[in-house]
Amino acid sequence: MRRFLLILSLLALATAPALAQSDALKQAWLQTTTLIDAGKYTKAEIWAKKAVDLAQTESGAGRPAYATSIYNLAWLYRYQGRYAEAEPLLKRSRDIRQQAYGPDNPAVAECLNILAVIYIYQGRYAEAEPLEQRALAIREKALGTDDRDVAISVNNLAELYNAQARYADAEPLLKRALAINEKVLGPENPKVALSLSNLAELYVMQGRYAKAESLLNQALAIDQKIGHPDVATILNNLAVLYKDQGRPAEAEQFMKRALAIEEKTLGPEHPGVAWGLAELALLYGVQSRYADALPFIRRAAVIMESRAASTKEESKSVQSELRGQRDIFLGEAAVTAHLIAANDPQSAQLREEGFAALQWSKASDTAAAVSHMAARFAAGSDALANLVRQRQDTQDRLDATEAAILKSVSQPPEKRDAKAEADLRADADSLRQRLKQLDADLAVKFPAYAELTNPKPLTIAETQTLLGPDQALIVFGVGINESYVAVVRKNGYALYIVPVGGNGVSDAVKKLRSSFHPTAEGNVPPFEASMAYEIYRQALAPAEPALKGVTQLYVVTDGAMESLPLGVLLTSKPSADTLSATAPDQLRAAPWLVRRYAVSVLPSVSSLKALRQFASAAHASQPFIGFG
Repeated sequence: MRRFLLILSLLALATAPALAQSDALKQAWLQTTTLIDAGKYTKAEIWAKKAVDLAQTESGAGRPAYATSIYNLAWLYRYQGRYAEAEPLLKRSRDIRQQAYGPDNPAVAECLNILAVIYIYQGRYAEAEPLEQRALAIREKALGTDDRDVAISVNNLAELYNAQARYADAEPLLKRALAINEKVLGPENPKVALSLSNLAELYVMQGRYAKAESLLNQALAIDQKIGHPDVATILNNLAVLYKDQGRPAEAEQFMKRALAIEEKTLGPEHPGVAWGLAELALLYGVQSRYADALPFIRRAAVIMESRAASTKEESKSVQSELRGQRDIFLGEAAVTAHLIAANDPQSAQLREEGFAALQWSKASDTAAAVSHMAARFAAGSDALANLVRQRQDTQDRLDATEAAILKSVSQPPEKRDAKAEADLRADADSLRQRLKQLDADLAVKFPAYAELTNPKPLTIAETQTLLGPDQALIVFGVGINESYVAVVRKNGYALYIVPVGGNGVSDAVKKLRSSFHPTAEGNVPPFEASMAYEIYRQALAPAEPALKGVTQLYVVTDGAMESLPLGVLLTSKPSADTLSATAPDQLRAAPWLVRRYAVSVLPSVSSLKALRQFASAAHASQPFIGFG
């Protein structure tokens, strides 16, 4: 779990054209940015919202002063990890500034930059890159190649490449940002320390530890001398360096120092604090100190559960954030699994925690889609079905419209159509209002729908009520170096640790799937029988003791296994490494998993509940079988 720090402009007014505003509004802006820089976010929010109200009263929404005020509020929300709230404010500020100053103004670039930063934190790299490139082009044209804001865009573009492991693209940009900062700000500035730290992080990722340690020590000396809060980032990078070098005692010391600073500056419920807790737990985990790791990973998971549970929207921003929390929940599943295996006295509680963590790690669009489908076709509820379909169609149209706006604003001015953009923005505003109205109607008319569209993890007991005596539910969690398999039966629960991680699973599945694709000549390749058995042996065989008497499996897959039809696995060692399509008797006699179990693949545990409780009853007079 790597963490880097993207750089933002300190004050929105620094690059915005001069604005006419009252002394009260100027004071609100100054207080907002000063408090944010000091890490006093609760007080900063009071001033930021006051500035929004003052700007709206003095000049009206839609004016540059209002754009600056909502930009500063979005900037605050970014530091608080409130990305879904920041995104629409940034888009609104961008549009107002573009209309007031034109598309090539640095104030527009400022909005594009922070919007890209939010997308990078959410893993939305394809959307972030054109925005950051456009912001850089605007700043270089308007401010010159050696400006401080140019260094900000250069750094953030580099960190985008870092996050994608595009190190060759990132390194020259990080060096350029460092050179600009040293030239403009002087060698003792905290932004220089941050540039040194970001370049060092790249070297850590590449295993260039000596160069990384030298840069990090330089950065730490600068920030400790000044007392700057960014020292936590440098300490974290040093901790990762020491962990990767096999120096756990030093890594632990620096992680704890960084965590204390982050809790003080960010607050105890911030997602940055959750990642600090998770990194410390991971450090203990690699040392097999699972009892020491438990309180830290528990706290991290509670923070993330609270954020996940509070999401009421279905926006891309929210879904991206949920996917980004996966590693923390898998970390909790790992710690609980190892403690259960060691017969920890808390095992009963740990079983529930681990099962919930596996479910949180699967908070995905697919699981939500199954829940929505079940609601849409709920028996005797045509009104609900109509409203749900309208809401989904409206959300799809809004997503498509937002994508079109993003594509347009990423283009240089000569390639843009101002009228088409204005029409798109008007459409987006109308669609947002429509969504609000549909949500209000659903809340009033169908309150039970909320449970369906925002499902929470089921307990083991709740899941058991959904299963028959000959049925079992298997939930996979694929980690980096090992995986976790939970098995729920009508009267039992078991959790297994299997010694194969993400890369091993991915390579094995890729090799097996190559058997499914005809050659260029149209021939069917030999079936990789030994690999089909090996995947079964590693991933499913450990759970077989818990599957006695089972004829039907419900399986929630994970990672590369999501692309594998489980029925093609083999339950015993085949007679040959490959089976030929020209020898049908061999294929017919193979010990296919589907001969032992009827397998149904589900996107989540909660989708089983949704389908059981809310799906329409079948009215077919005959059973259906389909081949595809």
